[in-house]
Amino acid sequence: ILGTPKSLVVALVRLCTSVTLISSFFSNTAVVALMLPVVLSWSRRINIHPGKLLMPLSFAAQLGGSVTKVGSSHVLVACDVTKERYNGGKGMDMFDIT
Repeated sequence: ILGTPKSLVVALVRLCTSVTLISSFFSNTAVVALMLPVVLSWSRRINIHPGKLLMPLSFAAQLGGSVTKVGSSHVLVACDVTKERYNGGKGMDMFDIT
């Protein structure tokens, strides 16, 4: 998925897209923990300093976690708190936050 990009911008687009999609359905913390060694070895292979990829990794995971109901714990708490007031007592659906 990450491949061998020709520039930093292409590397960031590939990284952020894949991490955002993955963290939409899995825990942000788990995705970052899983992708950390992958990004470190990938950055060495493509000769880009890891520091330029690690912060975007974290931000992409946070963004993806906020897209769906199961992506992050703070969204689950918000869904539970607003259950009575939202959607006639039914609560939020999977993609209502987006």
